[in-house]
Amino acid sequence: APAELVRALTRHAAELEVQLAGLAALANMCADGGEGVGAAGARARAEAADCGGLEAVTTALRLHNASVQLLERGCITLCNVLAGAEPAAALRRQRAVYEAGACTALVEAMAAWPHEAGVNFWACAALVALIGADCDGEAVDGSLAMRQRAAVRSGSLAACERAQAAFAGQPAGTEAGRALAAIRTGAAFDASAPAGPR
Repeated sequence: APAELVRALTRHAAELEVQLAGLAALANMCADGGEGVGAAGARARAEAADCGGLEAVTTALRLHNASVQLLERGCITLCNVLAGAEPAAALRRQRAVYEAGACTALVEAMAAWPHEAGVNFWACAALVALIGADCDGEAVDGSLAMRQRAAVRSGSLAACERAQAAFAGQPAGTEAGRALAAIRTGAAFDASAPAGPR
């Protein structure tokens, strides 16, 4: 169950092998194409977020940013936990930004490995999932614009621009372009506005 995995990740935060195994299992459980097919995947995502999974993944990214394998796996896990278009998914994205500090962790991962295509690809993919512009583009509560501003404040815009240039013509460069579009999309976006929730 997601709660058991999150407890293990939290309890053994400093142990790289535990983190690698736990993140792989959590990512698979929360993926619609993995164990968590359809409604089961949505339930797993909700449970993972409710019991501190976003915070556990972000902690792993920060504690183990010397490990390319862990950074890629952690970013994939974030993508899967943040997936979905249901209302609860928007709340997960807000929590990831304002409680787990995921934007900053992703930027730190990209900064640690500026020439590692896999890290940059998956960090950018996680930013796309985190912002959720495709899902929340019509949101009227301002949550999308707040996440966009938080991404800019964390340095995500600059990090994605660097990745797009460094990996031009490669999948990581294309994914960086997707992340840039997600950050900038929508007439409500204003990078100069306050980043925090109202």
